Order: sequence, then C-alpha cells, then structure tokens
Amino acid sequence: MKTVLTCLSLLSITLLTSCGILPEPSQPHPVVIVHGIFDSGERLGSFKRNLQKQGYRCITPSLKPNTGVDGLEPLTEQLSQHLDNELKKDEKYHLVGFSMGGLIARDYLTKSKKHCHCLSLTTLATPHHGTNLAHL
Repeated sequence: MKTVLTCLSLLSITLLTSCGILPEPSQPHPVVIVHGIFDSGERLGSFKRNLQKQGYRCITPSLKPNTGVDGLEPLTEQLSQHLDNELKKDEKYHLVGFSMGGLIARDYLTKSKKHCHCLSLTTLATPHHGTNLAHL
C-alpha cells in the first residue's frame, strides 16, 4: 500500500507541476495539502516529502474528526485556524485537497476572507457532486 501511495504522490506532483498548476519551486509560495476522510496530515508524508525535495514548503494539517461525522464546518474552521497560524499575514499559497479534503478546501475558500491569497485550488478524487457512500 505504501508503494501505491508513493507512486500516486509522485504522479500527482508530476501532474501538478507539468500542467502549470504548481509553479517552479523557485517561487516561494507554500503548498497546503488537505487530507481526505479517515486520513491525517501525517499520512500525507510521502507526498509532502516529495514536494519538499523539489523545493516547496508544505503545510499538512490534521483535521479531526477525520470521519466527517460532524460535517464540513468544524473541519473548515480548523483549516482556517491552522492557516492563520502557519501563513504570514498576506502570504500567498496553493491549496490541494484530496477527496473530502477538496470539499473542505473549497468550503474554506468560499467562506474565508483570505481566499484572495490562494493562487490555485487543485482537488483530486473529490466528490463535488456528492457520493452514495454518504448515505451509509
């Protein structure tokens, strides 16, 4: 499983940089990576390490409860507080969300006064139109 995640992270990094979503690391804007359901920022370690090797500064908050049982609002608020602590006042950044993390990131940008500092939003495997699994 770890090999699969490493391959996916390398593929994601390649796609993000080659498609121009993430600029060359010589531009010092941090990349904020928001994890998905049943996951944590720590589990994004290989993705974070691979970006850091290329010169990017990465921020990977762990939002709880990671089951989404309380809805997006508490997770969005945690992301907001985390970014307030990690980013400088007017620092620009890139936002990447995996699965439920994409929904949290999108919710953050629609509610935050700092959305104008976000240079890009990239979501991967995000159920923007919902998922049947939510009914379980």
